[in-house]
Formats: sequence, structure tokens, C-alpha cells
Amino acid sequence: MPLIAIPLTTTEREFLVQGLSQWKGPARPTEALSALFGYKDTAALDAGFERIQDAIERREPLPAEDWHRTLLATELAFASDLHGAGTEWSTVTRFSDTESIELLRSLQHKLAGLL
Repeated sequence: MPLIAIPLTTTEREFLVQGLSQWKGPARPTEALSALFGYKDTAALDAGFERIQDAIERREPLPAEDWHRTLLATELAFASDLHGAGTEWSTVTRFSDTESIELLRSLQHKLAGLL
């Protein structure tokens, strides 16, 4: 699978890293969600998200599948009160809901059409 470098701002990178890191905090991964992300279980999801988070922080290219995982993980962590941080998002990250929506829309434009 080819690696894709996406030109992200520093703030967009931080936002995605926060989205992934919520899955070890207020977000609640399940076996079904792990399967949705393409992982066999929550331990594999944790390891996969850590690997992706590290790559984003180092500004490394990723396969399209990992960019999509990152986008979906961030969308769920931000918006879902059932599985994500939801209403706690602005207290567990530095991003307000308004700023988060703007960042999410920008990232959706950049990442959603990769496959």
C-alpha cells in the first residue's frame, strides 16, 4: 500500500493526535469498534492508534487506510458521547467545539477522498 504525505498544519496534526489519544481516555473502544477500524481487538486498536499517532507527530506519510482510521477515530472521539469523548471533548483537549468543527471540516476535505 503506498504511503501518502498530507500537508497538514501544526494545529491539524495536534487535533488528529488528540482524536487518537482519546481512545486511551474518555473514548470507549469496544471489540465491534475495533473491527470497524480494521483491528482484531481493542489491544490491536490501541497499538495501531499509537503507531499512527507517532507517525503523525513525526510528520511521516501513512497509507490511505491509516488516514481514514485517524479521521474516523477523531470524528467519533469528538462527536460521540456514547463511544467518544463527546461532551467532555473541550475539557480533555485544548480545542473548543467551534474550533473542532472547523478543523474537522478542513481535515475531512483533505482526508476523506483518499481511497
